[in-house]
Amino acid sequence: ISMVESIRSFGYNFNTAIADLLDNSISANATKIQIHLEWNKGDPFIAILDNGDGMNDATLAKNVILGSKNPQEKRDKNDLGRFGLGLKTASFSMARELHIFSKTEIEQICYRSWDLDVIEKEQRWLISKKLPAWYETQIEDIRIKEKGTLILWKNCDRLLKIASTLRSFQALGVDLISYLGTIFSRYISFPTNLKISVN
Repeated sequence: ISMVESIRSFGYNFNTAIADLLDNSISANATKIQIHLEWNKGDPFIAILDNGDGMNDATLAKNVILGSKNPQEKRDKNDLGRFGLGLKTASFSMARELHIFSKTEIEQICYRSWDLDVIEKEQRWLISKKLPAWYETQIEDIRIKEKGTLILWKNCDRLLKIASTLRSFQALGVDLISYLGTIFSRYISFPTNLKISVN
């Protein structure tokens, strides 16, 4: 599918890709966002976990569609996304697998994922919705509690091009902290007091 590579070339760098995902967390009324950069012996993955409102299965299914929002629609003042592209394009700019887990206070956890290797092989935009068994084996810090959303990037081929060693990968995290502190300064100060942590 020719569109696969085009959506991977939207001009993101690591910091702006992460920031785009945090926009979604803030729009979902999160008060705590945890970002984990895991080197994983050279097969890194990135996790972004928030305690926002979360999504039910129907809402998640709608949001994984490319261009899931009409830019002309009236939006809440805290809604930072306009076209419904950020989650997908930001994620695929760094990784080949996008896994989304979400849970509201009153409903069970739901799941969707895209794997670009599968999409390219099958030549179809196949989306998986069966909760993977490995979710329960994730460390406690990157599992949803009462409510919220977890984004996981796996098979991070583009990320490895900019951070191919443990030392350079750690440097990414240090730089990310500074960048997010600048971009989201008005959210992490009083009265909002949003908490953002990196590892």
